[in-house]
Amino acid sequence: MRKMKEYNLLVLLVDNDIAFFMCEDLFVTSKDLFGEMFSKTTTLGYMKPSEFINEFEQLQKVYKENWLIILDIDLPNYNNYDVLKDLANNNANLNDIDVFILTYPNTKINIEHSNKFPCIKGYFSKPLLEDKIKEELGYLRL
Repeated sequence: MRKMKEYNLLVLLVDNDIAFFMCEDLFVTSKDLFGEMFSKTTTLGYMKPSEFINEFEQLQKVYKENWLIILDIDLPNYNNYDVLKDLANNNANLNDIDVFILTYPNTKINIEHSNKFPCIKGYFSKPLLEDKIKEELGYLRL
């Protein structure tokens, strides 16, 4: 069995405190679910996309590679693709970043837009379920 990818940085870009704490609980405190994948991971949460975009360059200097971003579909004044477009327009290196979109079930427009961003690796539907997260992240192997 191949080793699962370990992340240096987990960014939770969500629309409210409740979503942040649910994500943090599932991804960070569930060591038995994910094992070493998040054992050395720094977790940062943002509810304002502009703050994340403004800090992105500095974050890349500190956390050079192996990022996981959970990007909520419903962000204040942004949609998730606008965040990625803004980063790409600022020459951000998205090659070492895995992005999962936090969305609602059966949202087809998201899938169509995702083809424009190779960093998007998949989707998590609300509500978040441990089995679905493990299934999606399980294929991200070294």
